Amino acid sequence: MKVTLRTKPLSNGSESIYLDVYDKGKRKYEYLRLYLVPEVDEKAKRMNANAMKKAEEIKAQYILGKHKRQEKSSTSPTLIEWLDQYEKHMKEVRRVSKAVKDHIHLLRPILEGYLTHSRKKNIKIDAFGRKEVLGFLMYMRNWKAEKKGKLSQGTMVSYQQRLIAVFNAAIQEGYIVTNPFELIENHERIQKRAPMPISLSIDEVEKIAHVIPGKEEDAEVQRAFLFGCFTGMRKSDIRDLKWSEIKEIDGGKAIVKIQVKTDLLVVVPLCENALNYLPSKMEDEYVFHLPKRTGLLLGLQRIIKASGIEKPITFHTSRRTFATLTYASGSDLMTVSRLLGHTSVSTTEIYADVMMDSKVRAMQSISDLFK
Repeated sequence: MKVTLRTKPLSNGSESIYLDVYDKGKRKYEYLRLYLVPEVDEKAKRMNANAMKKAEEIKAQYILGKHKRQEKSSTSPTLIEWLDQYEKHMKEVRRVSKAVKDHIHLLRPILEGYLTHSRKKNIKIDAFGRKEVLGFLMYMRNWKAEKKGKLSQGTMVSYQQRLIAVFNAAIQEGYIVTNPFELIENHERIQKRAPMPISLSIDEVEKIAHVIPGKEEDAEVQRAFLFGCFTGMRKSDIRDLKWSEIKEIDGGKAIVKIQVKTDLLVVVPLCENALNYLPSKMEDEYVFHLPKRTGLLLGLQRIIKASGIEKPITFHTSRRTFATLTYASGSDLMTVSRLLGHTSVSTTEIYADVMMDSKVRAMQSISDLFK
């Protein structure tokens, strides 16, 4: 029997650790619920070292025949049991403010409500992953207290921070090695404010297009970002895009792809501008070859700085730019929503609001905006 530790890249820049087991001519994979996060600081490096140490221990147990798939979860407390321990400890610590203690107490019914709603009341703390984090945040956004209505943005941010602290304490106790909030992207968290989404104007897109990168990897980031401005594709989908997913349809080219985030099919016709930013085809199956999370962030920052644009831009800004430009060109909300792959038009409506002040005149197509 041969057991190998491998990792699988995730859409948020982290990597999932799994066992590749080859035994008597058969291969199977076992994901360990252990993750490597981008090493942006010393804390991240320590987390990764702990995760790999735990993975090596499980690998050794597997080879010796002592590892059981559910062994790890069976020794961990449920999330609510750990919350009880954490709340009890916080009450005993005098230096913790009353506000923090109150937040822990008030967080509980919301968390219990989500776990009951999602049928995960007895979920182990080490089984609470990316899917559960996103589910809880969505549940909290829609949660209503008796006589008080929905939670304010500031309150949700406070509860989110408190739950992050709960998981950090679990790391210190050895119950988990990665905080599940590390598995979601920053824009997926509840933000301190609810600002209007930032998008780029036509002139700003052209400024970015005219930048001459100093590094080839920055040039790839630039191409991918501009490709996103003309397709609306998420970073995860651009990173995952294969040449086989670019099809000939009705005399033109279109992306036909299952989205990484939603697992839903999206069809996006490629306009002339988008085609201009397709890189040369290489030997492998992927269209773009982007650096990892930190390299991507730094590369984009260099491009934006060279363009002279002072807006706080992330890679996701390209998707927002596509939405606002497409809506400005005269497309209706339903069409924009389908191009973006949104599951609800209400998600798309915020981009329409961005254009209200500018009263942009509808045009025939998004490409016409750049002629």
